[in-house]
Amino acid sequence: MTHDSSTAARPSGAGAPGPDDDRVRATWFTNLSIRTKVVVLLALVVIAVVGASASAVARMSQIAATTRSVQTISTEVVSRIAVVEREVVEAQLLATQAAATDDAAERRRLADLAAESDAVLEEAAASFEAGTEGIVVPGWDEFRSSWATWLDLRADRLPTGGGAVPAGAPTLSDPDAEAAVAAALAGLDQADTDSDAYLEGMAAASEATVQRATRSLLLVQGVGLAVVIVFGLLTSRTIRRQVAEVRRSVEAMAEGDLTVEPRVDSTDELGGMARSLASAQQSLRSTMAGVVGAAQQVASASAALTTSSERVAAGSDETSAQAGAVAAAAEQVSRNVQTVAAGAEQMGASIREIAQNASQAAKVAGQATDVAQATNDQVTRLGES
Repeated sequence: MTHDSSTAARPSGAGAPGPDDDRVRATWFTNLSIRTKVVVLLALVVIAVVGASASAVARMSQIAATTRSVQTISTEVVSRIAVVEREVVEAQLLATQAAATDDAAERRRLADLAAESDAVLEEAAASFEAGTEGIVVPGWDEFRSSWATWLDLRADRLPTGGGAVPAGAPTLSDPDAEAAVAAALAGLDQADTDSDAYLEGMAAASEATVQRATRSLLLVQGVGLAVVIVFGLLTSRTIRRQVAEVRRSVEAMAEGDLTVEPRVDSTDELGGMARSLASAQQSLRSTMAGVVGAAQQVASASAALTTSSERVAAGSDETSAQAGAVAAAAEQVSRNVQTVAAGAEQMGASIREIAQNASQAAKVAGQATDVAQATNDQVTRLGES
């Protein structure tokens, strides 16, 4: 990989798009870590599923309550109307039989049976009213009023305790009694019709609830799925663009261009990686600039060294010639030294001879000095005398 000084010295922004580029801008979403983005995506999926399930459970609970109510009315209430209607007919039949017989024991037996029938009827009526509490059943009110009128007529026209019916007394076959029974039965029929209408209404309401539950479930699922898809696409798009920026920078580095930095401003993992890559590029650019400068200095030094080498080569030739002259002079000096050595040897012999002569002269001089001293002493003595 080669880099010239101009490439290494370019600023970090060289070759990068301007301010209107498609830069991966930092937002609250892009700054989230990749792990957080995945967790949020999974949380949205869970919320969507839980929301849809909760809505479905609530609707299903409502449907179940409606179904139980319908079942209760069907099994407990409507069936009680049939029991009440049967006991009304039974009571009317027992009253007619009691009015027609002259046997006191038979009348007492019929009176007991009538009391049992009344108890069964009241129990069924109470069960019906408990099952329809809070429900308006107009026919039932009509039955209660008409049946109470017939019971009053029966109490007035049939002696209690099995007594005989007075001659000429009104019977339960007269128009008033017949009208009361007919009105009671008509009220029961109306109550049955009203109950059927109520059940049909509840069935329709239950069906409507099912439809609403289905629509709500589909709506919640649709909204949840849309949110998950949008969030997933946003996450995928953000990560893809960041990875593309980093790859663009790495590919440029592989081609020798260290000036293409990844345009990522987020603070997530990919943003951190992009900043580290940009820092590495800056360091490499600084290093390459230093290498280029050093190479230029080495080239200058190499040129100077080449010139010096040429000068040294020329000086070597001159030095070789001078060395020849020096060698000749040295040979002459050697011969002169030998001559001087021979003369010095002769001079040493002469100096030794001179030294011997000087020693002899010194002895002679000593003797002369002694003679002179003796002479001097003789002269002194002569002078004194």
